[in-house]
Amino acid sequence: GIVSMNAPGALVKGFTITGGRDSSYGGVRIQSRGGTLEDCVVEGNASTGSWANNPGGVLASSSKARIRRCIIRNNTMATSGTYFGAGANISAGRIENCLIVGNRSSNASSSSGGGLVLGGTAWNCTIVSNFSYRAVAGAILTGDGRAVNCAILGNVGTEGSENPDWSAPMRDYLTYCASPVRTGEGYVLTTFDGAQFRNPAAGDYRPRNHSPLVNAGSDLSYGADDIDLAGNPRIFEMGVNRHAACDIGCYEAAFNPGGGTMIIVQ
Repeated sequence: GIVSMNAPGALVKGFTITGGRDSSYGGVRIQSRGGTLEDCVVEGNASTGSWANNPGGVLASSSKARIRRCIIRNNTMATSGTYFGAGANISAGRIENCLIVGNRSSNASSSSGGGLVLGGTAWNCTIVSNFSYRAVAGAILTGDGRAVNCAILGNVGTEGSENPDWSAPMRDYLTYCASPVRTGEGYVLTTFDGAQFRNPAAGDYRPRNHSPLVNAGSDLSYGADDIDLAGNPRIFEMGVNRHAACDIGCYEAAFNPGGGTMIIVQ
């Protein structure tokens, strides 16, 4: 791997981490004492080993691990075993306001998720267009894993799963989440196209103003200073178009007051 952290005060911020290739993890590892990965792009890394819990992108195994406002994209995993996660394996800690997209697992195991394997907590992540050879390609929740305000859509498993977007011991482990399959409290049933992302072909996963993701999230974890992946506030007011709640996913909608053209007559 390229980056390893093992101290509560460790911080890696503002880097692109790419080209890592290793048998244990490809890009970033946050070990038992913790550390923070913030405002980074983790892209094009690969895990090649056969050990448990070795993702291509990000590996976190500490309750003090924090991954904030990162893009985890196009990482790969070709290992054998269970519970890996080609994009990220967060067995403890918290991942928030992250885009997890285009990660690929070629493992034939039924539990080798393409996007995210989660034993910690995920808030406001967009988990889309990940691939798994057999398994759930989006998010696999294990143990105490919980997902809140996450958009889990358009992930592809080639066989062996009726729901390629997510799996969990109980659907109530996912709250205020958007998926084609019903989750727990506050669920939003939608498809990838129904979510109305602005331009996913160009990597723009902001929801359009009338997307079902807008104002559909829970605010319990956010204050006035909290921001999304693009640096926009999670909670704000804009005239009559008050954002009464945060949006689901890693981006707030770029809201246009009035929703149309303003004409000023003098």
